[in-house]
Amino acid sequence: MAKTTDEIKELLATDLFRKGIAKKYIVVNDDYTTIHYNCKNKTKRRLQNPEEFVQATSFLKLIFDYDYLPQNISVNESVQVGSETKEADILVYNEKNNKVLIVVECKEEGINERQFQVAVDQAYSYAHALAATYTWVTSGIKR
Repeated sequence: MAKTTDEIKELLATDLFRKGIAKKYIVVNDDYTTIHYNCKNKTKRRLQNPEEFVQATSFLKLIFDYDYLPQNISVNESVQVGSETKEADILVYNEKNNKVLIVVECKEEGINERQFQVAVDQAYSYAHALAATYTWVTSGIKR
């Protein structure tokens, strides 16, 4: 379900988001409708997207908790899976050889077990197509 402006403001007030905004890893526009990721592919997304805060939280955790550099992280990047072009939520690149190290698949909070398993399968298909070493699937609540 899409977030209200009040819910968005509340989430942006958390320590993680305040730190991300202060360091300019993310920029939220004045009317709280879009988020800009200052990363490898400089992406802009709709903030009302139900899974966007899970994605933004994961992006910031990769930087602050796991010490990945934002220039080695791509958000919403196209992935060729067989004959189809899909979109990976987050890709983390190996700094040394620029190959994909981690595929991160984000889903909105509150999804059921079946939907989560579909996300796991989706992440594995992207990881296989990209020869990534790791996958991380999260709904913000479940990982």
